[in-house]
Parts: sequence; C-alpha cells; structure tokens
Amino acid sequence: MESILPLTIGIVTAFIALTAIGGGVAILVGLDKFPLEWLHITPFKNYTIPAFILVIGRGGSSLAATILYFTFKLLGCFNGGRSDDYRIYPGGGTYTEPGQFRSR
Repeated sequence: MESILPLTIGIVTAFIALTAIGGGVAILVGLDKFPLEWLHITPFKNYTIPAFILVIGRGGSSLAATILYFTFKLLGCFNGGRSDDYRIYPGGGTYTEPGQFRSR
C-alpha cells in the first residue's frame, strides 16, 4: 500500500495556493478590508503591496509547487518521497532498478 503522505502534502499545497491567491485578490479588489493602523510600523501606506506579495509570493510559489508535484506524479517521474529508488555510489556509478548498475 502506497503512503498517502505525498498526496496529502500535494493537496495541502494546492489549498494553500488557492487560499493565498483568493485572499490576495480579495484584498486588492476591496472585498476584505483591514484597518490602516495595522500598517503603522511597516513601510507600506496601504495593503496593495502586501496583497501582491501574498498573491505572487505565497500563492504563486505554492501553485508552482502544486503544478510541478502533480505533473511529475502523473508522468511517473516522481517516486512518492522514497529516496531508495535512485542511489549514487562512491565509485561514481548509479543504481536505478534492481539488477541494474551503471558505472561512469
């Protein structure tokens, strides 16, 4: 039975991306309003730049991680978090499948 941990991490990362992008867009269009007094110790005068940081920085990076994870998972390029599928030996050779050893 395959571990559900990698799939869970992919789903949580997708959820983080959706909520960060949605929250940033809500701040930008004015659906979510915060008091400007909360920004008095920051270099920001309004919430535009923090909203862009939320959308691009947090949401964009999580979205990119989610897309890469599920793309590699669907293509079969991802080993599901198991590090024993590919080993590099001190002699310079690699071991990828049982019975297969390639030297450089």
